[in-house]
Amino acid sequence: MSGPHDRFFRYVLEHSGRAEALLHALLPPGFAARVDWSTLRSQSTAIVDTAIRETRNDLLFSVRLRGVSRPAFILLEHQSSVDGRMAARMLEYVSRLLHHWEQQHPSGGPRPLILPVVLYHGPRGPWTAPRRLEELLELPLKQARREGWLKHLVRLEYVLYDLMTRSERELKTLACPPLVRLALVLLRLTGPGS
Repeated sequence: MSGPHDRFFRYVLEHSGRAEALLHALLPPGFAARVDWSTLRSQSTAIVDTAIRETRNDLLFSVRLRGVSRPAFILLEHQSSVDGRMAARMLEYVSRLLHHWEQQHPSGGPRPLILPVVLYHGPRGPWTAPRRLEELLELPLKQARREGWLKHLVRLEYVLYDLMTRSERELKTLACPPLVRLALVLLRLTGPGS
């Protein structure tokens, strides 16, 4: 992690109760409703970080989903600047996680579901980077969809929680422990390297 706000964010989420409360607020409601929160566990991100980058702004959580027999992971990337390649980075992280899973489970079995999430705060306003991988390919998306070949391309869309589009009042009233709300407000108010 690079700055003090990054270390603070990681500290806040080291406690499973705080991590649960924050993830419940960040995740799509339908997905959050399926999570068996008693199974939430923090996992090592070394498999994601190896040979990709030196900073460690990501957190990885394992969970079980009600009505789903396969394991699931939530990959939470904390960003303090807009990265135009975030969709490609998330695809790479998901691919590495799947590869690692296959190495750890050589006998097969269902591959895990992996939900990529980006929590963003930045000094230059809202997130502007593409959220879907196909947007990075600079394709005529409507035409590709109409012609029926878009569905054959590798696709990925990450969940974005943009603190810069949330009011301070909204963050202060989230159904989270006070330390989590404080962390989100501070992240919104601080820029990279603050």
